[in-house]
Amino acid sequence: AEVTELISRMIERDMLPVSVVGGDGFRELLAHTVHNYKVPSAADVTRLVEGHFHEKAEELVAQLANVEKLALTADLWTALPFQRYVTVSCSFITADWQGRSAVLQTHKLPSDGHAPADGVTGRLLSTVQIWGIAGKVTACVHNSARGISSPQAFIRGTWDYATCFATTLQVAVSDGLSEALVGVIVAAGKLVKHFNRSLLASEALETKQVQMCLPQHALIQSCKARWDTICDMFERLLEQRWAIKAVLSDRTITNRQEAQSLEIEDDCWQIIENFTPVLATLKWATTVISADTEVSISNIYPITFSLIQTHLVPRENDVEQVSEFKLKVQDSLRNHMEVDSSDLASKPALIASMLDPRHKHLSFLTPTGRLAAKVKLHDLVSKLDVAMPAQLRSDTKNTMMLLLGDNYSSPYATDSEAQVDYYLRDIAPSLDINPLEWWRVNGPRFPKLATLARHYLCVPGVSLPSLL
Repeated sequence: AEVTELISRMIERDMLPVSVVGGDGFRELLAHTVHNYKVPSAADVTRLVEGHFHEKAEELVAQLANVEKLALTADLWTALPFQRYVTVSCSFITADWQGRSAVLQTHKLPSDGHAPADGVTGRLLSTVQIWGIAGKVTACVHNSARGISSPQAFIRGTWDYATCFATTLQVAVSDGLSEALVGVIVAAGKLVKHFNRSLLASEALETKQVQMCLPQHALIQSCKARWDTICDMFERLLEQRWAIKAVLSDRTITNRQEAQSLEIEDDCWQIIENFTPVLATLKWATTVISADTEVSISNIYPITFSLIQTHLVPRENDVEQVSEFKLKVQDSLRNHMEVDSSDLASKPALIASMLDPRHKHLSFLTPTGRLAAKVKLHDLVSKLDVAMPAQLRSDTKNTMMLLLGDNYSSPYATDSEAQVDYYLRDIAPSLDINPLEWWRVNGPRFPKLATLARHYLCVPGVSLPSLL
C-alpha cells in the first residue's frame, strides 16, 4: 500500500500519465526493486489520484471559507486548433500576510473560433458558486485582448475586470511595429535561422568567437508568439555582430550570393542597436509584473506612467523607425490602460497602488488625479466595518483622555479619515521592501486600510505568473 501511494504521488507531482503503471519497463523496475509487489492497475491509481484531489479540494474550500476577499484569474488558452479552454485560478492573502494562489477549475469553451464574453463570464460565475466564494471576488484578471466583460456579462458579475498587463503590453508592442521594423526583424530572423541550421556556419561562428574573444553563445531565434524574444535575438546579434560578419565574409564558408541575401545593411544594424534598449525596457516591465514574489498589480500604473512619461519619449538620437514605435506604443498604452480616464481612481490597479506603501503618494499622477484617488480611498475606508485593535478599546476613561481624546498619544488612528491621512503622511519605504511584510508589521496602526490592502493586493497583474 505504501509503494502504491508513492506511485500515485509521483504521478501527481511529476504530472505523468496514469498509463505509466502499465508500461513494461515500469513493471520490470518495480519487480526488481520491490519483491512480491503487485503493480496496481491504471484504474486503481486513478481512484487514488482522484481521492487525493478531493482531499485537497476540501482543504481549499475550508481555507477559502476563512478568506474575506480574493481575486480570480481567467487564462484563455488553446490546446489544439478549435480546442479552447479557460483556466480559473484564485489568489488571496492569509491572516499572516502570505500570498497564496490555487487553480480552481478548467472549462472547455465552444469551438467556434471565439469565446463570447457571456460564455466566459458564465463559467466564472459557475466556478464561484461551486467553490463557495460568491461575494468575495474583488476583481478578475484575464488575458483576452478583446476583453471578456460585455455589458450584459458585467451586470451578471459582481466584480471588476482587468486585462493581464503582459497581454496589454503584447498588444501595445504589436501596435507599435511598423512595416520597416517588421522587415528588420524578418531579416534578423533569416540570418539566425541560417546559422542555426548550417553546421558549417555554426562551427565557423564558434571559431570566430574564440579568435575575437567573444562569449561563445549561440544565436537566438525569435518566436512570433513572444515579442520579448525579439529583444533576446537582437541582443545576441549585437553581441556577435563582428563574428557574424567575419563568417559571412569568408568565401570558404559562405558563398557570395548567400552572403548577399543574409547580410544585414548598416542602417538596419543602426535600427537594431537603437531599438534593442527600448524592447529591453518593455521586457523588464513584463518581468517585474510577472514575478511570483511580487505584489504585481500595485506596480502596474507606476510602471505604465514611467513608460509613457520617460522610456517611450522619443530622443534626439533615435532613428525615425524607433521614434515612431515609441509614440505608437505610448498611444496604445494610454488607450488600453485608460490613463486619461476620469474613472482612473476606481481602477483596482490604482487602488492597489495607493495601498502599496511604496507607491501610495502616486507621484506619477497630476495633483487632480492624486486628489481623486485619495477621495476614492476615503470612500472605500468609510464603508468598511472593521474592529479596532484591542489596545484602543477601554471601558474606563480618565479625565485627561476625556479632555484630549482617545487617540491623543496613541500610534493608532481611530477613525477612517485619520487612518488615511496618517497613512499617507507616513514616509514611503524603499522600493525593495515587500508590501505584504510592511502590512504585517504596520497593519495594527491602520486596521481598515490593512483590510483594504488584503482585498486589493491579492489581485495579480497577469493571468499567469512568470510569463517570461
